[in-house]
Amino acid sequence: MIVSVSSQARILLASLYGGLILGIFFGVYRLIRNGLQFSKVTTIVGDICFWAVGLAVSLAVIYKSSSGLVRFYQIAGLAVGMALYLKILSRYVDGALAIIFRHIRNTMYSVFMVIKIPFIVLSNLFWKPYDKSKTRLAKVLASALGETRKYLVLFRNKR
Repeated sequence: MIVSVSSQARILLASLYGGLILGIFFGVYRLIRNGLQFSKVTTIVGDICFWAVGLAVSLAVIYKSSSGLVRFYQIAGLAVGMALYLKILSRYVDGALAIIFRHIRNTMYSVFMVIKIPFIVLSNLFWKPYDKSKTRLAKVLASALGETRKYLVLFRNKR
């Protein structure tokens, strides 16, 4: 099948665009992975999931741009697009993503604190009196135990 030069250029540009998308996905994944400090096993599973998504994106780009016909320059375009992202755009996009991630984290923390406040109030409402009564009960029991020791001595001597 003969493909015109303009169609090949469109296919190559679509591949470059797909590589940029893969690079952005990688930047987001790298930010999440480094921000949450995954364990080794979780990192391996995350890498496998990333590359599964990357394969799906690559195949979608290939299918949409050239009806599923794989050409060498498409794969090279994907690689060059991802390399362009990593070398040129990643510092800007990663900085923007870090700011967004920080705002999301701070918002989630604020929401968590707002949700947590009624539980703290209820806890103080119920546990503070309990702590005071527990202290009083301990004092009463200690004095009662002191009194019973006096009488235990009397019972031991009678044997």
